[in-house]
Amino acid sequence: KTLLLVVDEIEVLPAEILSTLQVAGDAGVRLFLMGTPEGKERVADLRGTLDSRLRYYEGIEPFGPKDVAEYVARSLAYFREEDPGDADATDLFTPAAIADVHERTGGNPRAVRLECRELFTRAAFVWYRTGQPADRIQITPELRHRRFGMER
Repeated sequence: KTLLLVVDEIEVLPAEILSTLQVAGDAGVRLFLMGTPEGKERVADLRGTLDSRLRYYEGIEPFGPKDVAEYVARSLAYFREEDPGDADATDLFTPAAIADVHERTGGNPRAVRLECRELFTRAAFVWYRTGQPADRIQITPELRHRRFGMER
């Protein structure tokens, strides 16, 4: 298994954490550092040895609905330890939910990730509370607006 660590807003990350991130990366943790171009420069200035180990992707275009569906499908495949080539987002997210995520986020990759995480969490709560088999749970746009009580 590979441990993934997502660090957002690297432009405000405390400098003392950068050496820890470097050690984690050297130990095999896959690092995803996200932020502004200023954050990229700051990492290079503060910890050049970490910067030399990074690959930068700049100007990521907004996701379209098809990209959102692929993101969901690949995320599910990863967590299920399945081949991402066989992944299908519609076994958990309905097409309407994919369209809703796209519309709600404007396709911003960071916002897509956060919105999907929120919906995954809500689906897990529904699964836990209802006791239904996991393959019967579907994420719909309405799930985003449901209120959940914590009492049984």
